[in-house]
Amino acid sequence: MFNIEEHKKFVNLISPISEANIGNGYIDIHYSESKKDLADSLGLKNEKYSDILRIEPIKDQIFFFKDLGELCLFMEYDKFKSLLVFDGTEYYSFVDGATYKNFRPENDFFLFTNSKCYCEFISYLRSLVSKENKEFHFIDSYSIDSRRITMISFSEKGRLTMNYSIASPNFATSIDYRKGLTSFIQCFKTENKSLPKFLKSEIIKFGQNFEEEIRFKRIFESLENITEKANINFEVYLNEVSVEKLKKDYDELKTKYFKELSETLGKITQKLIGLPIGVSASLIAIDRVSGSPQFLYLLLVVIISTSVILSVLINSNLKDLNYLKKIFSLDYEFLSENKFFKKHSTELELFSEIKDSFMDKQSFYFVISQILFFVMNIANIFVILFIFRALQADETAIYVILGGFVILMFWYWFEKMKKR
Repeated sequence: MFNIEEHKKFVNLISPISEANIGNGYIDIHYSESKKDLADSLGLKNEKYSDILRIEPIKDQIFFFKDLGELCLFMEYDKFKSLLVFDGTEYYSFVDGATYKNFRPENDFFLFTNSKCYCEFISYLRSLVSKENKEFHFIDSYSIDSRRITMISFSEKGRLTMNYSIASPNFATSIDYRKGLTSFIQCFKTENKSLPKFLKSEIIKFGQNFEEEIRFKRIFESLENITEKANINFEVYLNEVSVEKLKKDYDELKTKYFKELSETLGKITQKLIGLPIGVSASLIAIDRVSGSPQFLYLLLVVIISTSVILSVLINSNLKDLNYLKKIFSLDYEFLSENKFFKKHSTELELFSEIKDSFMDKQSFYFVISQILFFVMNIANIFVILFIFRALQADETAIYVILGGFVILMFWYWFEKMKKR
Protein backbone atom coordinates (compact mmCIF):
# COMPACT_ATOMS: atom_id res chain seq x y z
CA MET A 1 0.00 0.00 0.00
CA PHE A 2 1.28 3.44 -0.95
CA ASN A 3 1.86 6.09 1.66
CA ILE A 4 1.28 9.79 0.97
CA GLU A 5 4.88 10.37 -0.16
CA GLU A 6 4.51 7.60 -2.70
CA HIS A 7 1.30 9.25 -3.87
CA LYS A 8 3.39 12.31 -4.76
CA LYS A 9 5.87 10.15 -6.67
CA PHE A 10 3.04 8.39 -8.48
CA VAL A 11 1.60 11.73 -9.63
CA ASN A 12 5.06 12.76 -10.87
CA LEU A 13 5.24 9.45 -12.74
CA ILE A 14 1.99 9.87 -14.69
CA SER A 15 2.21 13.65 -15.17
CA PRO A 16 1.12 15.39 -17.23
CA ILE A 17 -2.27 13.72 -16.70
CA SER A 18 -3.65 15.22 -19.94
CA GLU A 19 -1.16 13.15 -21.97
CA ALA A 20 -1.67 9.89 -20.07
CA ASN A 21 -4.00 7.18 -21.35
CA ILE A 22 -5.88 5.80 -18.35
CA GLY A 23 -7.48 2.41 -18.92
CA ASN A 24 -9.01 -0.28 -16.73
CA GLY A 25 -6.18 -1.22 -14.39
CA TYR A 26 -3.38 0.33 -16.41
CA ILE A 27 -1.97 3.73 -17.41
CA ASP A 28 0.03 4.47 -20.59
CA ILE A 29 2.53 7.32 -20.41
CA HIS A 30 5.39 8.55 -22.59
CA TYR A 31 8.48 6.43 -22.06
CA SER A 32 11.64 7.73 -20.51
CA GLU A 33 14.39 6.11 -18.48
CA SER A 34 13.59 8.30 -15.48
CA LYS A 35 9.90 7.31 -15.65
CA LYS A 36 10.79 3.64 -15.81
CA ASP A 37 13.20 3.96 -12.87
CA LEU A 38 10.50 5.74 -10.84
CA ALA A 39 7.93 3.03 -11.67
CA ASP A 40 10.43 0.35 -10.62
CA SER A 41 11.20 2.17 -7.36
CA LEU A 42 7.48 2.27 -6.56
CA GLY A 43 7.17 -1.46 -7.20
CA LEU A 44 4.75 -0.99 -10.09
CA LYS A 45 4.73 -3.58 -12.85
CA ASN A 46 5.63 -1.82 -16.12
CA GLU A 47 6.39 -2.65 -19.72
CA LYS A 48 7.66 -0.65 -22.69
CA TYR A 49 5.72 -0.55 -25.98
CA SER A 50 7.58 1.57 -28.55
CA ASP A 51 7.64 5.02 -26.94
CA ILE A 52 4.91 4.08 -24.43
CA LEU A 53 5.45 2.89 -20.87
CA ARG A 54 2.48 0.86 -19.64
CA ILE A 55 2.07 0.65 -15.88
CA GLU A 56 0.00 -2.30 -14.64
CA PRO A 57 -1.63 -3.47 -12.53
CA ILE A 58 -1.85 -0.50 -10.16
CA LYS A 59 -4.71 -1.68 -7.93
CA ASP A 60 -2.50 -3.72 -5.60
CA GLN A 61 -0.72 -0.61 -4.31
CA ILE A 62 -2.87 2.32 -5.35
CA PHE A 63 -6.31 2.75 -6.91
CA PHE A 64 -6.31 5.79 -9.17
CA PHE A 65 -9.46 7.62 -10.34
CA LYS A 66 -9.27 10.09 -13.18
CA ASP A 67 -12.33 11.99 -11.88
CA LEU A 68 -14.80 12.13 -8.96
CA GLY A 69 -17.43 10.31 -11.01
CA GLU A 70 -15.32 7.15 -10.96
CA LEU A 71 -14.91 7.41 -7.19
CA CYS A 72 -18.69 7.53 -6.73
CA LEU A 73 -18.92 4.08 -8.36
CA PHE A 74 -16.18 2.62 -6.16
CA MET A 75 -17.40 0.24 -3.42
CA GLU A 76 -14.34 -1.86 -2.52
CA TYR A 77 -13.02 0.15 0.40
CA ASP A 78 -12.30 -3.01 2.38
CA LYS A 79 -9.86 -4.25 -0.27
CA PHE A 80 -8.03 -1.05 -1.16
CA LYS A 81 -6.65 1.26 1.50
CA SER A 82 -4.79 3.65 -0.80
CA LEU A 83 -6.92 5.78 -3.16
CA LEU A 84 -6.03 8.76 -5.33
CA VAL A 85 -8.45 11.01 -7.20
CA PHE A 86 -7.74 13.79 -9.69
CA ASP A 87 -10.68 16.14 -10.25
CA GLY A 88 -9.04 18.20 -12.97
CA THR A 89 -7.37 20.75 -10.70
CA GLU A 90 -6.58 19.07 -7.39
CA TYR A 91 -5.51 15.69 -6.02
CA TYR A 92 -7.35 13.93 -3.21
CA SER A 93 -5.73 11.02 -1.39
CA PHE A 94 -7.15 8.47 1.02
CA VAL A 95 -4.41 6.55 2.82
CA ASP A 96 -5.21 4.12 5.63
CA GLY A 97 -8.33 6.09 6.70
CA ALA A 98 -6.73 9.55 6.48
CA THR A 99 -7.70 12.16 3.87
CA TYR A 100 -5.27 14.46 2.07
CA LYS A 101 -5.81 17.32 -0.36
CA ASN A 102 -2.89 18.00 -2.65
CA PHE A 103 -0.89 15.69 -0.34
CA ARG A 104 -1.60 17.72 2.80
CA PRO A 105 -3.74 16.42 5.69
CA GLU A 106 -7.37 17.57 5.43
CA ASN A 107 -9.16 16.62 8.63
CA ASP A 108 -12.42 18.42 7.81
CA PHE A 109 -12.85 17.01 4.31
CA PHE A 110 -15.02 13.86 4.25
CA LEU A 111 -15.20 12.93 0.56
CA PHE A 112 -13.81 9.43 1.05
CA THR A 113 -15.17 8.64 4.51
CA ASN A 114 -18.74 9.55 3.51
CA SER A 115 -18.55 7.46 0.36
CA LYS A 116 -17.10 4.58 2.40
CA CYS A 117 -19.86 4.90 5.04
CA TYR A 118 -22.53 4.87 2.32
CA CYS A 119 -21.16 1.58 0.99
CA GLU A 120 -20.99 0.13 4.50
CA PHE A 121 -24.60 1.19 5.14
CA ILE A 122 -25.81 -0.69 2.06
CA SER A 123 -23.72 -3.71 3.01
CA TYR A 124 -25.00 -3.73 6.61
CA LEU A 125 -28.65 -3.51 5.51
CA ARG A 126 -28.02 -6.48 3.23
CA SER A 127 -26.51 -8.43 6.13
CA LEU A 128 -29.62 -7.77 8.26
CA VAL A 129 -31.78 -9.73 5.84
CA SER A 130 -29.91 -12.97 6.55
CA LYS A 131 -29.68 -12.34 10.32
CA GLU A 132 -33.36 -11.61 10.96
CA ASN A 133 -35.52 -13.96 12.99
CA LYS A 134 -39.07 -15.12 12.36
CA GLU A 135 -40.61 -12.78 14.92
CA PHE A 136 -39.22 -9.51 13.58
CA HIS A 137 -38.03 -8.36 10.17
CA PHE A 138 -36.19 -5.08 10.06
CA ILE A 139 -36.05 -5.30 6.26
CA ASP A 140 -39.27 -6.78 4.87
CA SER A 141 -38.07 -6.97 1.27
CA TYR A 142 -34.63 -6.50 -0.25
CA SER A 143 -33.99 -6.86 -3.97
CA ILE A 144 -30.31 -6.76 -4.91
CA ASP A 145 -31.10 -6.79 -8.63
CA SER A 146 -33.44 -3.79 -8.59
CA ARG A 147 -31.71 -2.25 -5.54
CA ARG A 148 -35.08 -1.83 -3.84
CA ILE A 149 -35.78 -2.00 -0.10
CA THR A 150 -39.20 -2.23 1.56
CA MET A 151 -39.99 -1.70 5.24
CA ILE A 152 -43.43 -2.17 6.83
CA SER A 153 -44.59 -1.05 10.25
CA PHE A 154 -48.02 -2.07 11.54
CA SER A 155 -47.70 0.13 14.61
CA GLU A 156 -47.11 3.19 12.42
CA LYS A 157 -49.52 1.89 9.76
CA GLY A 158 -46.82 2.71 7.26
CA ARG A 159 -44.98 1.17 4.35
CA LEU A 160 -41.71 2.57 3.07
CA THR A 161 -40.20 1.66 -0.27
CA MET A 162 -36.92 3.13 -1.41
CA ASN A 163 -34.32 2.60 -4.10
CA TYR A 164 -30.62 2.99 -3.52
CA SER A 165 -27.95 3.77 -6.06
CA ILE A 166 -24.69 1.88 -6.43
CA ALA A 167 -23.03 5.20 -7.13
CA SER A 168 -22.33 7.19 -3.99
CA PRO A 169 -24.46 10.40 -4.01
CA ASN A 170 -22.90 13.84 -3.81
CA PHE A 171 -22.69 14.29 -0.06
CA ALA A 172 -21.57 17.48 1.63
CA THR A 173 -17.82 17.03 2.10
CA SER A 174 -17.85 19.25 5.20
CA ILE A 175 -20.17 16.88 7.15
CA ASP A 176 -18.95 13.61 8.66
CA TYR A 177 -21.61 10.88 8.55
CA ARG A 178 -19.58 8.25 10.39
CA LYS A 179 -21.18 8.95 13.77
CA GLY A 180 -24.66 8.37 12.35
CA LEU A 181 -23.68 5.02 10.82
CA THR A 182 -21.97 3.94 14.04
CA SER A 183 -25.09 4.82 16.06
CA PHE A 184 -27.26 2.89 13.59
CA ILE A 185 -25.14 -0.28 13.79
CA GLN A 186 -24.97 0.00 17.59
CA CYS A 187 -28.76 -0.29 17.77
CA PHE A 188 -28.44 -3.92 16.64
CA LYS A 189 -25.64 -4.77 19.05
CA THR A 190 -27.54 -3.85 22.20
CA GLU A 191 -28.72 -6.66 24.47
CA ASN A 192 -32.31 -5.47 24.24
CA LYS A 193 -33.78 -6.77 20.99
CA SER A 194 -36.68 -4.30 21.01
CA LEU A 195 -34.62 -1.25 20.03
CA PRO A 196 -34.49 -2.12 16.28
CA LYS A 197 -38.31 -2.04 16.25
CA PHE A 198 -38.28 1.58 17.36
CA LEU A 199 -35.50 2.31 14.87
CA LYS A 200 -37.54 0.81 12.05
CA SER A 201 -40.61 2.86 12.99
CA GLU A 202 -38.55 6.04 13.11
CA ILE A 203 -36.98 5.35 9.69
CA ILE A 204 -40.43 4.79 8.18
CA LYS A 205 -41.80 8.00 9.72
CA PHE A 206 -38.81 9.99 8.54
CA GLY A 207 -38.61 8.47 5.07
CA GLN A 208 -42.27 9.14 4.30
CA ASN A 209 -41.47 12.87 4.21
CA PHE A 210 -39.43 12.48 1.00
CA GLU A 211 -39.90 11.28 -2.54
CA GLU A 212 -39.00 7.66 -3.18
CA GLU A 213 -35.99 8.57 -5.34
CA ILE A 214 -34.20 10.52 -2.60
CA ARG A 215 -35.40 8.69 0.53
CA PHE A 216 -32.39 6.44 0.91
CA LYS A 217 -29.93 9.34 0.65
CA ARG A 218 -31.90 11.48 3.12
CA ILE A 219 -32.17 8.60 5.59
CA PHE A 220 -28.41 7.97 5.39
CA GLU A 221 -27.65 11.67 5.93
CA SER A 222 -29.96 11.78 8.96
CA LEU A 223 -29.00 8.49 10.63
CA GLU A 224 -27.67 10.28 13.71
CA ASN A 225 -30.97 12.11 14.34
CA ILE A 226 -33.06 9.06 13.46
CA THR A 227 -31.19 6.77 15.87
CA GLU A 228 -31.32 9.43 18.59
CA LYS A 229 -35.11 9.68 18.31
CA ALA A 230 -35.41 5.89 18.24
CA ASN A 231 -33.34 5.63 21.43
CA ILE A 232 -35.46 8.31 23.08
CA ASN A 233 -38.70 6.54 22.15
CA PHE A 234 -37.21 3.28 23.42
CA GLU A 235 -36.29 4.90 26.75
CA VAL A 236 -39.79 6.37 26.97
CA TYR A 237 -41.14 2.84 26.53
CA LEU A 238 -38.81 1.42 29.19
CA ASN A 239 -39.50 4.16 31.74
CA GLU A 240 -43.23 4.37 31.00
CA VAL A 241 -43.01 8.12 30.55
CA SER A 242 -44.57 10.22 27.82
CA VAL A 243 -42.43 13.25 27.02
CA GLU A 244 -45.27 14.95 25.14
CA LYS A 245 -47.65 14.45 28.08
CA LEU A 246 -45.02 15.74 30.48
CA LYS A 247 -44.51 18.82 28.31
CA LYS A 248 -48.26 19.44 28.28
CA ASP A 249 -48.59 18.96 32.05
CA TYR A 250 -45.55 21.10 32.71
CA ASP A 251 -46.90 23.82 30.43
CA GLU A 252 -50.15 23.84 32.42
CA LEU A 253 -48.10 23.98 35.61
CA LYS A 254 -46.09 26.87 34.20
CA THR A 255 -49.30 28.74 33.32
CA LYS A 256 -50.62 28.22 36.84
CA TYR A 257 -47.43 29.47 38.51
CA PHE A 258 -47.03 32.42 36.17
CA LYS A 259 -50.63 33.38 36.91
CA GLU A 260 -49.88 33.36 40.63
CA LEU A 261 -46.76 35.42 39.97
CA SER A 262 -48.84 37.91 37.99
CA GLU A 263 -51.33 38.20 40.84
CA THR A 264 -48.48 38.87 43.25
CA LEU A 265 -47.09 41.46 40.86
CA GLY A 266 -50.55 43.07 40.72
CA LYS A 267 -50.52 43.48 44.47
CA ILE A 268 -47.04 45.01 44.36
CA THR A 269 -48.03 47.32 41.50
CA GLN A 270 -51.02 48.63 43.47
CA LYS A 271 -48.72 49.52 46.34
CA LEU A 272 -46.24 51.20 44.00
CA ILE A 273 -49.00 53.28 42.42
CA GLY A 274 -50.46 54.17 45.79
CA LEU A 275 -47.11 55.23 47.29
CA PRO A 276 -46.66 58.63 45.56
CA ILE A 277 -50.38 59.36 45.91
CA GLY A 278 -50.26 58.63 49.65
CA VAL A 279 -47.11 60.71 50.17
CA SER A 280 -48.55 63.64 48.21
CA ALA A 281 -51.85 63.48 50.13
CA SER A 282 -49.95 63.40 53.44
CA LEU A 283 -47.87 66.47 52.54
CA ILE A 284 -50.99 68.39 51.44
CA ALA A 285 -52.75 67.42 54.66
CA ILE A 286 -49.77 68.59 56.75
CA ASP A 287 -49.76 71.90 54.95
CA ARG A 288 -53.49 72.45 55.47
CA VAL A 289 -53.75 71.38 59.10
CA SER A 290 -50.37 72.67 60.30
CA GLY A 291 -52.20 74.95 62.74
CA SER A 292 -54.20 72.09 64.27
CA PRO A 293 -52.06 69.79 66.47
CA GLN A 294 -54.94 67.33 66.98
CA PHE A 295 -55.19 66.58 63.25
CA LEU A 296 -51.40 66.33 62.94
CA TYR A 297 -51.23 63.76 65.73
CA LEU A 298 -54.07 61.83 64.11
CA LEU A 299 -52.25 61.95 60.77
CA LEU A 300 -49.08 60.77 62.47
CA VAL A 301 -50.86 57.73 63.93
CA VAL A 302 -52.47 56.93 60.56
CA ILE A 303 -49.14 57.10 58.70
CA ILE A 304 -47.31 54.92 61.24
CA SER A 305 -50.17 52.40 61.28
CA THR A 306 -50.32 52.34 57.48
CA SER A 307 -46.55 51.88 57.26
CA VAL A 308 -46.69 48.90 59.62
CA ILE A 309 -49.64 47.29 57.78
CA LEU A 310 -48.06 47.75 54.34
CA SER A 311 -44.75 46.34 55.63
CA VAL A 312 -46.59 43.23 56.81
CA LEU A 313 -48.39 42.96 53.44
CA ILE A 314 -45.13 43.30 51.53
CA ASN A 315 -43.64 40.66 53.78
CA SER A 316 -46.61 38.44 52.90
CA ASN A 317 -45.92 39.02 49.18
CA LEU A 318 -42.31 37.99 49.71
CA LYS A 319 -43.45 34.81 51.45
CA ASP A 320 -45.72 34.06 48.48
CA LEU A 321 -42.81 34.56 46.06
CA ASN A 322 -40.54 32.29 48.09
CA TYR A 323 -43.26 29.66 48.35
CA LEU A 324 -43.81 29.69 44.57
CA LYS A 325 -40.06 29.38 44.01
CA LYS A 326 -39.81 26.44 46.42
CA ILE A 327 -42.77 24.55 44.94
CA PHE A 328 -41.67 25.16 41.35
CA SER A 329 -38.13 24.01 42.18
CA LEU A 330 -39.44 20.82 43.80
CA ASP A 331 -41.61 20.06 40.76
CA TYR A 332 -38.65 20.54 38.44
CA GLU A 333 -36.36 18.47 40.66
CA PHE A 334 -38.89 15.64 40.75
CA LEU A 335 -39.13 15.76 36.95
CA SER A 336 -35.36 15.84 36.38
CA GLU A 337 -34.83 12.82 38.66
CA ASN A 338 -36.65 10.61 36.16
CA LYS A 339 -34.32 7.96 34.71
CA PHE A 340 -35.29 8.98 31.19
CA PHE A 341 -34.09 12.57 31.62
CA LYS A 342 -30.89 11.43 33.30
CA LYS A 343 -30.00 9.45 30.19
CA HIS A 344 -31.35 11.99 27.66
CA SER A 345 -30.51 15.30 29.25
CA THR A 346 -31.22 17.25 26.04
CA GLU A 347 -34.92 16.41 26.39
CA LEU A 348 -34.88 18.31 29.68
CA GLU A 349 -33.79 21.56 28.00
CA LEU A 350 -37.34 22.85 27.38
CA PHE A 351 -38.30 22.26 31.02
CA SER A 352 -35.06 23.89 32.13
CA GLU A 353 -35.79 26.98 30.01
CA ILE A 354 -39.26 27.28 31.56
CA LYS A 355 -37.78 26.93 35.04
CA ASP A 356 -35.11 29.56 34.35
CA SER A 357 -37.72 31.95 32.97
CA PHE A 358 -39.88 31.49 36.06
CA MET A 359 -36.93 31.92 38.42
CA ASP A 360 -35.85 35.11 36.65
CA LYS A 361 -39.32 36.63 37.03
CA GLN A 362 -39.53 35.50 40.65
CA SER A 363 -36.16 37.10 41.44
CA PHE A 364 -37.19 40.32 39.69
CA TYR A 365 -40.46 40.56 41.63
CA PHE A 366 -38.62 39.77 44.87
CA VAL A 367 -36.16 42.63 44.32
CA ILE A 368 -39.03 45.00 43.44
CA SER A 369 -40.79 44.06 46.71
CA GLN A 370 -37.62 44.74 48.69
CA ILE A 371 -37.17 48.11 47.03
CA LEU A 372 -40.83 48.94 47.70
CA PHE A 373 -40.40 48.13 51.40
CA PHE A 374 -37.49 50.53 51.85
CA VAL A 375 -38.84 53.31 49.58
CA MET A 376 -42.23 53.25 51.32
CA ASN A 377 -40.77 53.35 54.81
CA ILE A 378 -38.17 56.02 53.98
CA ALA A 379 -40.92 58.14 52.36
CA ASN A 380 -43.05 57.75 55.49
CA ILE A 381 -40.08 58.72 57.67
CA PHE A 382 -39.79 62.02 55.79
CA VAL A 383 -43.54 62.61 56.10
CA ILE A 384 -43.29 61.97 59.86
CA LEU A 385 -40.36 64.40 59.97
CA PHE A 386 -42.53 67.10 58.38
CA ILE A 387 -45.30 66.41 60.89
CA PHE A 388 -42.93 66.77 63.84
CA ARG A 389 -41.60 70.03 62.46
CA ALA A 390 -45.16 71.28 61.92
CA LEU A 391 -45.76 70.43 65.60
CA GLN A 392 -42.56 72.37 66.39
CA ALA A 393 -41.21 69.42 68.31
CA ASP A 394 -37.69 69.36 69.74
CA GLU A 395 -35.15 68.58 66.97
CA THR A 396 -33.21 66.14 69.15
CA ALA A 397 -36.35 64.24 70.06
CA ILE A 398 -37.36 64.14 66.41
CA TYR A 399 -34.09 62.55 65.30
CA VAL A 400 -34.07 60.11 68.23
CA ILE A 401 -37.59 58.92 67.37
CA LEU A 402 -36.92 58.71 63.65
CA GLY A 403 -33.55 56.99 64.26
CA GLY A 404 -35.30 54.41 66.40
CA PHE A 405 -37.92 53.97 63.69
CA VAL A 406 -35.19 53.36 61.07
CA ILE A 407 -33.36 50.91 63.31
CA LEU A 408 -36.62 49.09 63.98
CA MET A 409 -37.35 48.93 60.24
CA PHE A 410 -33.94 47.45 59.38
CA TRP A 411 -34.06 45.04 62.32
CA TYR A 412 -37.48 43.78 61.25
CA TRP A 413 -36.28 43.34 57.67
CA PHE A 414 -33.07 41.49 58.45
CA GLU A 415 -34.85 39.18 60.90
CA LYS A 416 -37.26 38.23 58.14
CA MET A 417 -34.42 37.67 55.67
CA LYS A 418 -32.58 35.55 58.23
CA LYS A 419 -35.60 33.24 58.60
CA ARG A 420 -35.75 32.78 54.84
